[in-house]
Amino acid sequence: MDKTIINQVIILFLIMLVGIFCRKKNILTEESTTSLSNLMLNITLPALIISSFNYTVSKELEFNCLRIFIYATIIHIFLIIISKFLCFKEAPDSSIVLRSSYIFSNAGFMGYPLMAGIYGKVGVLYTAIFGIPYNIILFTFGSFLFSKKSFKSSKKDVLKTILLNPGIIATFLGIMLMLTNLKLPEPLFKAVSSIGDMTTPLAMIIVGGMLSTVNFKDIFKDKKMYLISFIKLILIPILVYLVVTILGETKELRTICVLLEATPAAVVVSIFAKRYNIKEDLAAKVSFITTLLSLFTIPLIMSIL
Repeated sequence: MDKTIINQVIILFLIMLVGIFCRKKNILTEESTTSLSNLMLNITLPALIISSFNYTVSKELEFNCLRIFIYATIIHIFLIIISKFLCFKEAPDSSIVLRSSYIFSNAGFMGYPLMAGIYGKVGVLYTAIFGIPYNIILFTFGSFLFSKKSFKSSKKDVLKTILLNPGIIATFLGIMLMLTNLKLPEPLFKAVSSIGDMTTPLAMIIVGGMLSTVNFKDIFKDKKMYLISFIKLILIPILVYLVVTILGETKELRTICVLLEATPAAVVVSIFAKRYNIKEDLAAKVSFITTLLSLFTIPLIMSIL
């Protein structure tokens, strides 16, 4: 399991370094980075979401899947509330980035291989189910956090924009496909899956481009980064452990929920920050430092479980 975690972190950093190199050499420009961010949010990420629901749920797994869905919903609502208190002293823009980083983990990229290494195919299924409320909340509450400053129009217009978000549409389409056991035609599914597979490398290249202007020495010298990392990688998994334990869950499902929340800050937070021009440097720093430190904290959390 530890080797799986280490491999995923190394992969993340290698791809991130490609982004840094491309931006330093001006292969990526400011404009192209923004265009890639829009491509990821509007095309590749929705494709990844749809392809992740390509499961036929057997009767024996339905109850566990329902519980995972409920726990994921409770966990993210809980984190929305807790993050408000954790960031109450922060400036408005910093609060948006940090709250999003605390609420949304990098469960997609690191979660699937991590759960597959521990529980096999059923772990992948549980991770996909966990991702349903995750994606709904990400593209509703998460989008609202970032977009509310960008809209001068009514709340109705903001809500309309969020509900028409490709990520939300993809999530509901995926749910419908899974519940009805409908399968996309093989060529269409492979096309959608291939496009979705672009999401992780594309996202990390974008984050690398954003990090290209950051002084790495400043990241490690900034004591606040360590506090943020402690909250994200240690405190929040412990709080999630307590919540799921209070709900009386079995060790297996409890471990899944905790480990998925013990992964680093979601890369998509950096993408949102880039898109809405809100503290993208802070978002990139948090993504970088939490990804690096997760190499040590995830095995620690696993040993506690």
